[in-house]
Amino acid sequence: MNIKVVALIGVAGTMAACIENTSIEAPTASVTGQDYGGDVVSVSIRPRGDGKQVATLSGGLDFTCTSVFDDLPTAGGSELSTITCTDGTSGSATLRYDASAQPTQFVYSRTGGKGGSLRF
Repeated sequence: MNIKVVALIGVAGTMAACIENTSIEAPTASVTGQDYGGDVVSVSIRPRGDGKQVATLSGGLDFTCTSVFDDLPTAGGSELSTITCTDGTSGSATLRYDASAQPTQFVYSRTGGKGGSLRF
């Protein structure tokens, strides 16, 4: 039980740092799949009130990572962002958009050779 509480506190602290006191809406896209190592991960993309998007990547209770994408979504576009995780890893993430400017793919790489590619 204590581990879950600590993990949730870490997630809340990380999210607060990425949210920057702006409201977050319901997810526009979310998916669960496997990373390159075969571990189950999930990612949710949520728009913020300022037009930016926040990606939350979760590996269950093992880690949670966040990325903020600053540009407005564009049809067929993509954007690169840094990724920061509760387990001390960091790296980069790319969010790709389809012809309707909706999230279509989330690709990430974290320190330690961890990463994956998830399609919505």
